[in-house]
Order: sequence, then structure tokens, then C-alpha cells
Amino acid sequence: MFGYIVAYKPEMKIKDYEIYKGIYCTLCKRLSRRYTPAAQLFLSYDFVFLAAVRLSLQEACPVFHKSRCMYNPLAKCARCDGDEGVMDRCADTAVIMSYYKLLDNFNDGNFLRKAVCIFLYLPVFLMWKKAKKRNPHVQDTVAAAVSRQKECEKEQHCSIDMAADASAAALANLMSAGHENSAYYESLRRFGYLVGRWAYLMDAADDLARDMKTGNFNPFRQYLKAGGVACDDVKASAAAVLYTTAGGAAAEITNIPFRRFLPLLENIVYLGMKSKTDAVLGTQGETKNEQSV
Repeated sequence: MFGYIVAYKPEMKIKDYEIYKGIYCTLCKRLSRRYTPAAQLFLSYDFVFLAAVRLSLQEACPVFHKSRCMYNPLAKCARCDGDEGVMDRCADTAVIMSYYKLLDNFNDGNFLRKAVCIFLYLPVFLMWKKAKKRNPHVQDTVAAAVSRQKECEKEQHCSIDMAADASAAALANLMSAGHENSAYYESLRRFGYLVGRWAYLMDAADDLARDMKTGNFNPFRQYLKAGGVACDDVKASAAAVLYTTAGGAAAEITNIPFRRFLPLLENIVYLGMKSKTDAVLGTQGETKNEQSV
């Protein structure tokens, strides 16, 4: 999950946008403080969404304060206080997932991408070593998902459901950890699973044109026939899967008793996921991951 789970800003209220931006800025600062300023490059909106869900289920209500940003000291940005444990966990998750993403880029990339990955490997590896010690549960969850993903991709007839299951289950675990005794635990896991499934398949849909040329694994390539199928036909099949998955996540959100930030979460799930799906499938390869507010 790297940059696809985003809010739909045209329909956001100012207060929700300030909360959204405040969580983003706080995670950015936590990454810098726990690791190095370079770790801020690992931050994407997906981790903001994860933090918002976790914060919305905590009993203690977080407080937002204005603070200075080192990159723009003339402007004040919101800082979220009240549960540093959630922010630290999400920061660790960003580092751990970025490490495995770097390895994946090396394995699937061309010569130039491999060279960049080699250049970045040592600093990312050192940060990953810290992150996995600080948060072994996240490390185990992500590592298991990566291992399952590799095994699935070796299968000759790997279906879309099989391909997406590892990433979906990983987000379900990350989102529901600590809520095992809650009445809404299964709904929270199902919600995380569907959002994770959608994010994985969205990434696959975004990379489809490139993967068709390079031959890299992509679950939507199963729709290609021996004689070849137009890319638009494959995208139509991808659209059906993505909209159905997003609809399932939207339905599941009503079963979870969020204590706060519900309008923000509804904006992301109801509008943001649909808007992102429309953008990626409408202009394949042109819509890239957003990294900052």
C-alpha cells in the first residue's frame, strides 16, 4: 500500500482536511525523530489512513496543536498529540514496508532501477533493523505477507483472489491488532482486508501496461488470451473487481463504532477510493502515487 488510499479533497470540510494534514505532518515528524529525516520519504497517505483508523478507535481523544515545520518555518502545521504509540507504530510500519518494497523493486526493475535500489539499500536496511526490533509484530506480519506473495506468484494459475490475499490479510492484521477482544473485531478485520485487497489490486491495475511489456507478474494478466486482448478489455475486468472490493469496504465501515474522524474515514472510503479507481483506470500509467499533502 503505497499512495493509493487517499482522501477526496474537493468534498472535504476544512476541519477534516486539517485533521488529515495534521496526522500526515505528525507521522512525518515521528519518522524523522525515530529514524532520520531521510525516512520521511517513506511516508504516504496509506499510513495516514492506517493511523486515522487506529486513532479513531482509541478511548483517549488526540489533541491537535499548531507547530512549525522545519521545511517551511513560516507556516504552522497541526501536530497530533495524545497517542504517540499509534504514530510510532505507523512510522515503524512505513519503514518496514518500504524496505520490502525496495527489495521488490530491485527484483522486478530494469538496470537503472536496480542501480538506484543498490544505492539506497544500506541506509534503508539500517532503519529496517531498528524498526523490526521496535515492532516485531509488524515485522512478522509484513514478512509473512511478502513470503506468501512470492509463493503465490510462482503458481502457474494464480488467481486474483489468491494474489491479493497476502496483502489484504496483512492490512487486516495491522489494523485490528490490539482489538481482539472487541465486539467489532471481525468487522474491523474484514474492513482492513477489503481495503488492503483494493490497494494491492489498484497497484496491479496501475502497473498493468508496464507489466504487460516487461512480463512481470500481474494478477490481471490472466485475462490475456493466447492471441492477445486489448488493454481496455483487461481494464474493464479490473474495474469490476476494484469497484466491488471498494463497495464491500464501504459497507463494512458502518459496522465499526469509530469514536472520532468518521467523516474523514467516510470521505476516504466512499469517495477517495472511487476517485482513485476512476483516475487510474481512465488514464493507465499517468496517475502516480501521491506522496504529500
